[in-house]
Amino acid sequence: MSLRGLLLICATLISPVLHAAPVTVSLWDTTGNGTALWPFGNFSVSGLAITGTSRQDWGNSAVTGYLYLQAYGFSDLHGVSYPNSSIGELNIMPVAENADGVTLFDFDLGSWAGADRSVATRIYNGDYSQVLTQGTATAGAVKGNFVANVFSPNGLHIQFASPIGDQNAIDNIRIEGGDPLGIGAVPAPATVWLLVTGLLGIGGLARRRPKAP
Repeated sequence: MSLRGLLLICATLISPVLHAAPVTVSLWDTTGNGTALWPFGNFSVSGLAITGTSRQDWGNSAVTGYLYLQAYGFSDLHGVSYPNSSIGELNIMPVAENADGVTLFDFDLGSWAGADRSVATRIYNGDYSQVLTQGTATAGAVKGNFVANVFSPNGLHIQFASPIGDQNAIDNIRIEGGDPLGIGAVPAPATVWLLVTGLLGIGGLARRRPKAP
């Protein structure tokens, strides 16, 4: 096999991982995407429906209210969504005709009055059966950024800590319908690397094979 052929195979395998065009959702500026009224709005983008909920605890229990919108006051973010209970939740669900799932790249977190906080965050899949990733983001005078890079075929729930009196908020969510990062694809990235390495090895052996007399 020629080196050009090997490179073509590598490009074909890797291209889904490299190609991504996420949409940044600002919860305040919903122009063309519906209304920002929670929970009565019809807010959707890229085949994904977005709603907000407040919870008393992590996971799928103790729903208490809704997320609110505010234009100012949370770090250096302008236009945020914040909860009226201890956990804020943003739900990103594929609409009925969308069977491609959703990828979440990252989002910003802000703290009320720019106070220094470490905002705990968990991201569940659509039916809450799995925590896809969790961690913290530091917010203060400047917003914090939580990098997720997760995919789920049945939707996502972003949950972030925001106890009353220590209010935090979310905005600038980068999402895309489907799986542009290839997270759920087969072969997995590690398998792709093994396959590429094997093909390169085969190519090397072919070049070193002695010609028949």
